[in-house]
Amino acid sequence: MQKKQYYSVQRRGGDDDIESDIDLLIITAELVTWNERKTIDNALYKIELKYDLIISILITSVLKWTEGTFSVLPIYHEILTQGVIA
Repeated sequence: MQKKQYYSVQRRGGDDDIESDIDLLIITAELVTWNERKTIDNALYKIELKYDLIISILITSVLKWTEGTFSVLPIYHEILTQGVIA
């Protein structure tokens, strides 16, 4: 599994504040099941509560990321150029 953190334009521009969220892209070898997605959501929810923040996640497979719909969306290029691998 590869994880990549990316930022909204506001956060990247240095204008982040207490209301800014964390955007997280998770790329998996295969599509995740509903139960796997729920496990990830629950784990992140605990972190959100503990640190009083919002984590927005995008989960996709390698194939969908590199050859699917994501590969033609503006966010794809933005994440590739501005994202931070975690």
